[in-house]
Amino acid sequence: MLFIRQNSTLSDWRFVIIFPRRSVQPKRTDLHRELLRSDRVLRVFLEDLPPVSNLPPELALIKLIIEPESKVIDSAKALIDRAKYEQSAVLSSADLLDLIRTIIVYKFEKLSREEIETMLGIADLKETRVYQEAREEGREEGREEGREEGQKLDRQTLLQPLLQTLFGELDQSLEEAIVSLIELPPNRFLSLLLSLSQPPENHINAIVSILQARFQEVPESLSETLSNLEEASRLNYLKQAIISSDLINFLENLPPNND
Repeated sequence: MLFIRQNSTLSDWRFVIIFPRRSVQPKRTDLHRELLRSDRVLRVFLEDLPPVSNLPPELALIKLIIEPESKVIDSAKALIDRAKYEQSAVLSSADLLDLIRTIIVYKFEKLSREEIETMLGIADLKETRVYQEAREEGREEGREEGREEGQKLDRQTLLQPLLQTLFGELDQSLEEAIVSLIELPPNRFLSLLLSLSQPPENHINAIVSILQARFQEVPESLSETLSNLEEASRLNYLKQAIISSDLINFLENLPPNND
């Protein structure tokens, strides 16, 4: 809906909503029931896709995202082996390897790039045809850095207008918050965007979701505490949730719950 509102010249549209599994789709869909039943919206559940070995390389990449850690390395290795002889209609062999590695990096955030390459056997592939198509090591690293910078710019382009809609001209604290927020893992950044795009009457849900995106765990009583705030003051606490670097400090500055 935000996209449509920002692109008023659209004459037609369709949306594809991709869920990792059916259990994570929203339980309350009354507000959008007619849209979800129409042919304009297609819901895709990655868990319904066939095994990675039976999918084209592009879809196999998507399925890797939800593979459990116990299986994802073997699945990734099998996909890498396919890249040696199976040409993708969309991706070059080098791009396919880069995307596989990126997915594994998100799966195993505590491992270094070198450890990931060793697990996948990519280091041994540098003398094969696959890596003869790729850039020299230095250029490859530069490309990864460029891609990361591009992703950060894309995230800032999405996030900044939402904050300006809520708060008008951004002060220094919000500008600094953007720098940290665009570093969030993909699933938490998406949750943040969805929370910020909610209408004013849903600021309580937005505050809770933003704190969950930043700190992962928040007290169950927080929603009740926020419900006692006047509507005018909720926007201020929404800003505090965005810029806060310390959950405990945020909670201590909430007004006491008088119930």
